[in-house]
Amino acid sequence: SPARRHDRAAFVTRPPEEAHCTVCRDDLRDKHMHGEYKMPGGKLVVIDLELDGDRLARVQLSGDFFLEPDTALDTINQALTGQPAAADQADTAAAIRAALDPQVMMYGISPEAIAVAVQRALHGNPEA
Repeated sequence: SPARRHDRAAFVTRPPEEAHCTVCRDDLRDKHMHGEYKMPGGKLVVIDLELDGDRLARVQLSGDFFLEPDTALDTINQALTGQPAAADQADTAAAIRAALDPQVMMYGISPEAIAVAVQRALHGNPEA
């Protein structure tokens, strides 16, 4: 399977040297997993993660969305880290929502969209 190419402009939350996914999940032996979901209206949500046993690890959310305050990105990554890989989309979205302060503003992204990207990463369907 050819390597997947990602537009650097879409990765506003990462430094340019990390903007390309070098190995998308091509088989179950790969530890690195990658999932994308394009929100209705055109916003891209990207998740890169690994598994530690049956739990999500080293979760990195990126895309062309905005969060206020900026610290909400770290909060989401931390909320996803340690979640069971077997969790469904509703449980994943609920974990994100529970971790976020009610005052957090999400533009072009939602907990449900993040959960879709997580599921796509876990189940080997990385593209939006």
